[in-house]
Amino acid sequence: MLYKIGKKLFEIFKNLTNLTRVLLVFFTFFMITYWIFEIAGSPFVAGLAPFFNSVNDFVHIFYNRTTTVDSVQLDYSFLILGITLLIIVWFLKFFVELIEDVEKKYDSYYKKFKKKTEELFNINLERSYVSAEHKNNNFAMIIKFSARNLAKDKFYDLDTQEGTEERQKKALDEFLDNASKILVFEKKVFGDGVMLYFTKVKNIDKILILIIENIESITTKNKEDKWEVFFSGAIEAYSSEKDIIDRCKNLLMLIKLNIKNEILCLSTFKQRYSLESNQQFFTEAKGVYTIHAEEDVYCIKNKAKYIKHV
Repeated sequence: MLYKIGKKLFEIFKNLTNLTRVLLVFFTFFMITYWIFEIAGSPFVAGLAPFFNSVNDFVHIFYNRTTTVDSVQLDYSFLILGITLLIIVWFLKFFVELIEDVEKKYDSYYKKFKKKTEELFNINLERSYVSAEHKNNNFAMIIKFSARNLAKDKFYDLDTQEGTEERQKKALDEFLDNASKILVFEKKVFGDGVMLYFTKVKNIDKILILIIENIESITTKNKEDKWEVFFSGAIEAYSSEKDIIDRCKNLLMLIKLNIKNEILCLSTFKQRYSLESNQQFFTEAKGVYTIHAEEDVYCIKNKAKYIKHV
């Protein structure tokens, strides 16, 4: 607001100064023209005499000198005043340039001030963001299993789904049994999946590694039995029980995408995880899916395995 007022004042000063210059030039032109016609004795300028005589009287206060040329008395007051006014017009040009130079400095100081203010605002915003994100110190995961009998071919066997539910339940039970021996968590089992609740996001890398190793162990054992076991996973961070319901809804929506052998997350978790130091995982864009609206979905990759694979 103050900046706009300052800019407006600069504009007013420049306009007034330029207007004054124009008016002085026109006044000088008409005054010299009147003086020439007065010397020539033109009668039609007599109507302007009262005005220009007052100007003449004013000049006589500072300068009063006349000469006679061929019986014609010449008063150089108008000429002296005209030259003086033109010099003033010339000096006013520098005054306008001075105003423009001051305005440029004013703009420069304002930009620096604005930049500094924005930097401070961004710093405070970043601090607020980090502080708010650090409150999401808990996280929840959902793991769901599915199975396929490798010993049966859908083109030749009509009962390819036989035993899949039992195999999925067995994989889930084995997963929970192994996890409970090495991790501390709360759980909620539903059908062929489980919701796991953990505290302290700082331990997330260690927990993810153990969970992935647990799943890989189960899939390897099942392959030996001619079964292929898939898992679908999703993860979200939350601060307290107040927002856990919404985050769990996100997990259920992600798991419905039915993307196999991936742990999915949304940008909310991606932002929270980015604040952790010494990250052993990274998030990779998986695509845009309709969750609540169209949202970016990411999957979590182990850096060590990715680098080894590359």
